[in-house]
Amino acid sequence: MSDRKYRGTTIQMLLALRLIADNALTIIDKVKAMRAKWDDKYFQGVIASINTILKNDFALDSTLIVKEKTEEVQVKEARAKDLLQKVKSQIEIEFHKEPEKCKRILTALGLNFASKLGITSQDKLIEILVAFQKNLPGSIKADLLATGMDEQPITEIVALADVFYNLNAQQEVLKTGKKDISDSLNTKLNDLYDEVITISKMASALMDSKLDAEKLSYLAALKQVGYKEPPKKAKPKPNTPTK
Repeated sequence: MSDRKYRGTTIQMLLALRLIADNALTIIDKVKAMRAKWDDKYFQGVIASINTILKNDFALDSTLIVKEKTEEVQVKEARAKDLLQKVKSQIEIEFHKEPEKCKRILTALGLNFASKLGITSQDKLIEILVAFQKNLPGSIKADLLATGMDEQPITEIVALADVFYNLNAQQEVLKTGKKDISDSLNTKLNDLYDEVITISKMASALMDSKLDAEKLSYLAALKQVGYKEPPKKAKPKPNTPTK
């Protein structure tokens, strides 16, 4: 298989190219000044090609791809933590006379996976939500509702579990990409990368505004979709002669 030409995972590369195309549409007159063929129709075609590859070759619906720290996710993350803490507090109060049962319920629902739910990591939050959703049905839910606990927050937590499970799955795809890529797909990906990177290089060379050129920068777009530079390898220290 021919080597790939781009930095980042394949998914990151595709999302970065799409971001460049989206940005180009916002400054289309300046882009067309570099090459007349780079018009709205051209970039809409690039976006359509990228979306088709994401859907057909990676089973990703581009409209559902969520970046890790979007405002929407942050709001839902805060909401999940608040609801989980309230449910945990109620369980501890309602079952304080039955410490073993209280501990069993908290463990089953993942509510003691973290000492402070309000500041737990997103990875840990996903783990808690999945445990909550998996173990709630049946006797545990019946026990909670029998105390008079409102069912609405419990239902909302279960719904949030789906949101964060899907988010986690998407993030793992973004981080790892797809290992097995055919020669024909690899060629298509390299060609698409070459096509868009030419625009990035032209923008860097010809655009008067550095801010506009930055909007079409591949590395800048790549970092926006989660790419991190690999740590530099430390140079081996020369052997010091022994006395």
